[in-house]
Amino acid sequence: LAAAADAVLREHDALLKRLRHDAWFVQTDTPWRLDTAPLVTARGQSMGPCLPIGADAARWRRILTEIQMHWHHHEVNLARERRGQQPVNGVWLHGGGAWAPLPRSPFVAIASDDAVLRGWGLAAGLPPSALIRETDSPPRHGDVVSLWPELHEPAVFESWAVWLERLAAVQSRLGRLHQHAWASGAESIELVLTGCQVTRIFSLRRRDHLRFWRGVARRSLAEMLAEPVA
Repeated sequence: LAAAADAVLREHDALLKRLRHDAWFVQTDTPWRLDTAPLVTARGQSMGPCLPIGADAARWRRILTEIQMHWHHHEVNLARERRGQQPVNGVWLHGGGAWAPLPRSPFVAIASDDAVLRGWGLAAGLPPSALIRETDSPPRHGDVVSLWPELHEPAVFESWAVWLERLAAVQSRLGRLHQHAWASGAESIELVLTGCQVTRIFSLRRRDHLRFWRGVARRSLAEMLAEPVA
């Protein structure tokens, strides 16, 4: 599929670079003027309003249509259909632009596999050694940031059974983080819940010992996670 898409792009003075199964990049001869939407914000939404906009948006839509036509009867998709799988019928373009340094990171390390967060950290001056796993020992001084997006997608699709399963996993993960952070010398942990309209922050300090996130005990789960209806 990547080879077929690359053949289409080359007809439009661009090419596709496939680094691995989940890392495809489009490189153009001249910069395209596009504003794109991240895939995570487009999933579950009508595709039309989320497509790229800008001076080169029409060019990309033509390319996308051609890729879809080439993939429609592609042997990979025919094999997927024989196995009872959904065909792959398009690509989603997001991100992009020329690399540029960003304002200095307020964090000393990033404990996450999220590509966008890691890329931001590098562009904000963090060395590659500062991109760590949650189970690694963090630096002794400074703040470490992580991103847990597991609850976003089932909420968008209103798959509440899946959401509850993932919430239980997040709670277990918080327990492990709690133990690991104190063992590594951390002084406090902040849990930032980000919604579409509301952000709530709960903190736990070392001296709180067995007390859970301060403020949580005074609120129901519904109160913690609810947002105003638009």
